[in-house]
Amino acid sequence: ALRLPEKDKEWMGYRVTVLQALGVLDAKGKPTARLDVVKKANLARLDEASFNKERQKMIDTCKKCHSDTFAKENLKNADQMIKASDKIFAEAINIVKDLYKDGIIEKKTNQATWPYPDLLTFYEVNTHVEELLYEMFMDYRMKTYQAAFHMMPDYTTWYGYAKLKEALVEMKKEADIMRKMKAKK
Repeated sequence: ALRLPEKDKEWMGYRVTVLQALGVLDAKGKPTARLDVVKKANLARLDEASFNKERQKMIDTCKKCHSDTFAKENLKNADQMIKASDKIFAEAINIVKDLYKDGIIEKKTNQATWPYPDLLTFYEVNTHVEELLYEMFMDYRMKTYQAAFHMMPDYTTWYGYAKLKEALVEMKKEADIMRKMKAKK
């Protein structure tokens, strides 16, 4: 559920943050060497034409049983679920980024010059707040995405989106505790 470019400026802001945490964009929003890996693996739609081609395939599949309008509306609704989840996820990424910036969480050697958490190395985290971010990425956002595009609103909501929101609340609480502990030292 990562495509570029994005016409919705608000959503594009969330996407940039997610792509920075994936190491695809640098801190200034410029492409990194990881973008080449993403391109070769075809992990994201990086131009409007390739996105539209894949979207049309989805619509054509849905139209075997449903009307064109039904298919397009449901895909539009799924897009809105992803935008909402990206908003939460970007906020969570920034919580961890700020904990790094403020020296509350020590960065690993491979992250020394990178201001963002590296989602591709998150199976080796040192704190609960980082672990929550990893779960958001690998589990809750994925469930939101998969279920939204398979028109499973109950699963999207309870096992994806609601879990994203729950993890964000826990991350905020944990970050606050970490900051207070650091201030006492």
